[in-house]
Amino acid sequence: KIVSPERKDGTEKLYYRGNGVHTAADEDTFVMNQNGVMDMITYFNGFSAGKWRKYTKVTHLDLTIDFCGHISVSVYHKKKVGSTIVSRIIYRMDVSSKERTSQTMYIGSLPSEGIIGFVLTSKQDNSCFFGGFYGTRERLDVKDVHIGIGICTFKREAYVKRNMQILKAQI
Repeated sequence: KIVSPERKDGTEKLYYRGNGVHTAADEDTFVMNQNGVMDMITYFNGFSAGKWRKYTKVTHLDLTIDFCGHISVSVYHKKKVGSTIVSRIIYRMDVSSKERTSQTMYIGSLPSEGIIGFVLTSKQDNSCFFGGFYGTRERLDVKDVHIGIGICTFKREAYVKRNMQILKAQI
């Protein structure tokens, strides 16, 4: 799920970087001016392709955005080669709707390393971005989970036992 900051406290750039973008009164809607840009290739909203490819059975990726207006969506793959960050566009699409709608885009095969992220560019005033998520169309079997946890338990035994029970119930 694409996340946005819960409050304006100077950490917004961990969620998105923008130019010509402001939040609506509800704080969950981003309104873009014409040529406004929202860069979602950030700490909280980049998709760690390498880790997902390595630790899950996901091999292909979709991106779904919830929007209205006219927006250009550019999806990037970024990876580190030596000391250089290499960035390339792997998918681009213009989407348009007068009403709020969701659009799912098939991004393709998941790279074995790096991150995936997207940039939105508004083609008209008052285009809105409401959120979105990364997903897959693949039918995935449940993978056996093996997990190891190391916790300093000094005077925290009750806390650790409670959290381990919660974890076991969810696996």
